[in-house]
Amino acid sequence: MSYFPGQEYLVFSASNNLWYFYYNQDSIFFKIRNDKGVWSESVRLTNNVVDDFSVDIDPSDKLHLVCMDNTGQMLYFMHDGTHWYNKRLSHFPPEKYSVRHLNVSIWDELINIFFAVNSLRSSSPLWTIQHNFWNGSKWKNLKVARISGTRSFSPFYTGYDYTGTIHLIFKAPHTGVHHLCYCKFHPEYLIWSNPEKIAGTGHEDSQPYMLTDNKDTLHLAWSYPSRSNVHINYLQKTRISYPRGIWKNEAAVSYIDFNNILPVIYTVNRTIWIVWKQQDTLFGSFSYDGGVNWTSPVQLDKPHGSELTVFGVASNSKEYSKVNADLVFGYRSGDDIILPVINEALNKSANEILKKIGGGDKKRGEDGKSVDIDNKKLKEYTDQTKNYISKLSEEIDKVENFKKEVEHKIFTQTNEMVENRQNLEELRTDMMELGEKLDNLKKENSELISSIKNWHQKYKDHEKTIEDIESKYSGMLDDLQRLTEKSIIDKILDYFR
Repeated sequence: MSYFPGQEYLVFSASNNLWYFYYNQDSIFFKIRNDKGVWSESVRLTNNVVDDFSVDIDPSDKLHLVCMDNTGQMLYFMHDGTHWYNKRLSHFPPEKYSVRHLNVSIWDELINIFFAVNSLRSSSPLWTIQHNFWNGSKWKNLKVARISGTRSFSPFYTGYDYTGTIHLIFKAPHTGVHHLCYCKFHPEYLIWSNPEKIAGTGHEDSQPYMLTDNKDTLHLAWSYPSRSNVHINYLQKTRISYPRGIWKNEAAVSYIDFNNILPVIYTVNRTIWIVWKQQDTLFGSFSYDGGVNWTSPVQLDKPHGSELTVFGVASNSKEYSKVNADLVFGYRSGDDIILPVINEALNKSANEILKKIGGGDKKRGEDGKSVDIDNKKLKEYTDQTKNYISKLSEEIDKVENFKKEVEHKIFTQTNEMVENRQNLEELRTDMMELGEKLDNLKKENSELISSIKNWHQKYKDHEKTIEDIESKYSGMLDDLQRLTEKSIIDKILDYFR
């Protein structure tokens, strides 16, 4: 997630500790704030590294960090609660390769590491998005996509649906125009889908960002230059765990008369927020209905002179269970780190947030005069509304849970059908291979039978020839003996003559 220069990480653990990771002078440091709000001293985790790193936390409170050292070694660190362990994963010498946008994320036993790599020896830049993962027993690696273009490469973003499928958004040129592209990884088959172009998102200077939620929806926001200004657009893809999701509900959420940049997305409770920068001011727009309708942009509170920072966020804390965010805007106030919207949402009701950013106890009538409101009746009405919303939320949760159960059954049956089809195809392939082997054996047998017949005929011919030779040999031997005996008698007779 090295989307913003100087990015820092906040990790909220189940033990109510806040880990703060940051980069300074070729080193990665961390410090810890305990549940009483007291910070520890900074600790150097590693040195001689570049400023691109990523952190995540798993359900068992183990921390995972990946970074690159100055020699091109990719390093993986894991903290088990008491000690740090590290391992070298791969080597990309900096004089030969350029590596960007490290990202580590955890799902069940899978430790997923993403990065983009480009060979500096190539005259035409060709970036590869690489996916390395630990499957519980060994490390594997896959190529996600290849992108030709410039020496610099835009960041890409990943997210999970409730089945563990990984979804990825990246920017790539196509026929001279930059477009946002989408693909997904099926962990049960260990394959990536072919990238698909997202229509209407093309511009070289666009800055995308995505977030997935537990309602099977991918939320996409990007800055889009238009004439002399830059505005923020939104689009969502629903039913992302299915083979074919639907892109819909495109909207412009910012004013078009200003330069709006660096959009990020949060979900807090049931509300979706898009937050972005307008010069040094923070603005946001939110949706109560899942991204169908959006409010007009509102300016978010930030003390004058405070510097906005973008923090990477990872959490398994119950306190932050209602917050879904990977990148957030924040600023420092003394020893505290303030995260607008998120801190307020966790500490206050929605009415208090709306009141803080533009509401009050008085409303304007049609004649423009101030109208007093009966606060007691308003409170009663608010309590009734809260109770109704609470009951409605419970019913919605039941429907959502039932929907997930049905979708899981459909997904399981679909997987079984796919597996059965694959098994059938494998069986057909095996049968064809056996058929070919049978034909080859029959052909060899036929050739062997023909050879055997030929050799048998030759054997008979040779046997007859041997008999003839033996007969001739026997006759010649008899003649030789007779001739030999006659010669001796003649010699004896000659002796007495």
